[in-house]
Amino acid sequence: MSVEQTLTRQRILLRETSQYLKRDFRKYIFNALGMWVWIFNLNLNKGDKYRSTYYFFRNIDDVLDGDRDVEENPLDYANSIKMAIEKEVFDFNRYPILQTAQTSLEYLERVKKPGDQPKELMIQLIDAIISDHLRIKHRKVLSQAELLEEYRKQFYPMHNLQLICVGSNVGFQEDVDYFPIFQARVQSLSDLQIGVSIFLIFLKKFWKKLRSTLRVLLMKSLYCHLWYEDGYTKKLWTV
Repeated sequence: MSVEQTLTRQRILLRETSQYLKRDFRKYIFNALGMWVWIFNLNLNKGDKYRSTYYFFRNIDDVLDGDRDVEENPLDYANSIKMAIEKEVFDFNRYPILQTAQTSLEYLERVKKPGDQPKELMIQLIDAIISDHLRIKHRKVLSQAELLEEYRKQFYPMHNLQLICVGSNVGFQEDVDYFPIFQARVQSLSDLQIGVSIFLIFLKKFWKKLRSTLRVLLMKSLYCHLWYEDGYTKKLWTV
């Protein structure tokens, strides 16, 4: 990769970070700083590849969520990006974000361990993001088991890609995936229509006994966000 391409990709990563922070600076600033400074310290190479992986998928997710405007149908955009990964044909002029995808894929393939399949994980994750977008768009109601399976499809690939990137010797599997399943259970609040208001009232009552990290995780739920944006939880969270 040429120096010019590297500099262009760094500009893309800075732009993606800026877009990320514009959504909620106070909420995301420490995540952003962590990816740029704290997590990898002076290991610039590993940090660069981690950011390229994260912001590539962040971009697709934001486009499908409507948080990022593109010149084509968001679903067509995501499918075109997926096809580029499948064929390993990267049109940087049409999709500049593919520069991060190419860097991520090449690095993950280079450092992968026996049994790791980074390209397949990347494709699976894009499929999962698309599936979740369609589920929300069409307001498809899922059972708890179906919902957890949908979130497994998102969390397993992403966490395993991150683990490959940092050189971990372990991966998330069915019998040791406590963290992804915990995230899935928190996210599943977005589809539970019964008892959520009672739960939020309970949360207000015992708010001072809860750690701030729990609140952050709970507010990642789409359902809670909708209440928050409507102004209801702005009052509810006041203590």
